Amino acid sequence: MLTNTALTKAMQELAPPGVAFALWCDGEPPPLWRAELSAAASMTGKRQREFAAGRHCAREALAHLGHAAVALPVGPGRAPVWPPGIIGSISHTNDIAIAAVARRSDLGSLGIDVESADPLDPDLIGLVCSKEELAALADEGLQPEPGAKLIFSAKESVYKCLWPLTGMFLEFHAIRICIDSARLRFRVHSDDQRLSALARQIRGRYRNSGPVLVTCAWTGKSEDL
Repeated sequence: MLTNTALTKAMQELAPPGVAFALWCDGEPPPLWRAELSAAASMTGKRQREFAAGRHCAREALAHLGHAAVALPVGPGRAPVWPPGIIGSISHTNDIAIAAVARRSDLGSLGIDVESADPLDPDLIGLVCSKEELAALADEGLQPEPGAKLIFSAKESVYKCLWPLTGMFLEFHAIRICIDSARLRFRVHSDDQRLSALARQIRGRYRNSGPVLVTCAWTGKSEDL
């Protein structure tokens, strides 16, 4: 069974210096703020609950940075609209939500993802992973289905990290993930000239916390980009 303590430990190990985070995995989240309601109007009850939980986590994470609570409407690409000087990311799956935030002066960009640790459907492996990524998984001693789920989550984190920097919607094969299973880290590569330099700057970590897989991707200080 997943506990707050286990997930908190995973997030503490994942997050680079300067990142504040919060999580939710039990009970009913506080209601959305007025500026957030329109984004949730067409969602199902379960999806609205996850959306509200994510916003609640984001406000708690902002509080850890000493920032006042604010509404977080949905912006381009369905990404949260963060306060000036703040970067962040929200993710949720089933009854779990997490949020991570940092000051723009500390990091360039940030992405997180939480997924169930169930193996990826075999029919989706080819959609998510390249042959090179699958071969590299085998070299790391990882089985195809759970390894592909890790690559899926890592790519979700990376895309969230890249979106504020590029504004590009990316397919799964736009980047390659290189897993370092000994250090629970991953690196990013891309053959796309628009992405290759940024991809090399991204750092990533992952953790399995019981039934949940969490990944985090980030770039360095904004002035270094």
